[in-house]
Amino acid sequence: SSGRTEVEGVNRFTIQVEGEDHVIEQITKQLNKLIPVIKVSRHAPDSIVSRELMLVKVSADNANRTQVVEAANLFRAHVVDVGPESLVIEATGTPSKLQALLDVLEPFGIRELVESSLTAVSRGPKAMYPAKL
Repeated sequence: SSGRTEVEGVNRFTIQVEGEDHVIEQITKQLNKLIPVIKVSRHAPDSIVSRELMLVKVSADNANRTQVVEAANLFRAHVVDVGPESLVIEATGTPSKLQALLDVLEPFGIRELVESSLTAVSRGPKAMYPAKL
């Protein structure tokens, strides 16, 4: 994923890679060669907080709308749009949590689905780079 940061003019890219150490090391070296790259960091899964975002449009009418909303609530998801025949639900979490929500919503009918890629921040007080570059 990519997006703005607390430092004006600096965007952050989160890239999730699985592979052997030499492959990850090669990717890191290639990224560091790019001119606008400030820093490349490697994190173990247990050293970060990570989430994905999912927006899903689900078929919902007066007969089943309450059931769809209750299903979303079980996953701490939010209804962000309501139409006469559908709801749009926003959910964040791990890929397995989002898949579990989709599994519950599937019987109602998925009309549209979009997911972001992973975004992450390191655990603890230390920032990736100083607020003033």
